[in-house]
Amino acid sequence: MTSLADLEARVAALEADRADYRAVLAAVGALGQRVDGLNNRVDGMDQRLGDVAVTTNANREAINALGQKVAAHQADTRAEFSALRKDLTDHRHETRANFRAADEQLAEIRDLIVDGFGGRRST
Repeated sequence: MTSLADLEARVAALEADRADYRAVLAAVGALGQRVDGLNNRVDGMDQRLGDVAVTTNANREAINALGQKVAAHQADTRAEFSALRKDLTDHRHETRANFRAADEQLAEIRDLIVDGFGGRRST
């Protein structure tokens, strides 16, 4: 038979093992809580990243729309400048023609005046 001292030693060993298991379970529980906390943080980060992606897409669409507006404005501006350049060229040619006509008319008037005096000079 087993002595009382042996039984007490075995009970003490079992109680020590049980205390060790409780400590291990407490540590596992604490780690589980930390993991849960980390999971919540990761979920929050995922949500924020999703929000950033949505914002980025919205910004990209706005930038693309702005680029299209700028391109259309550039095309309109180029067309207007081309029209202005053509108008300026037309006006330059018209002005030169008018100056030539005025020069010719002044030459005719000068010839009439010179012929009217008959080559005489007043003294």
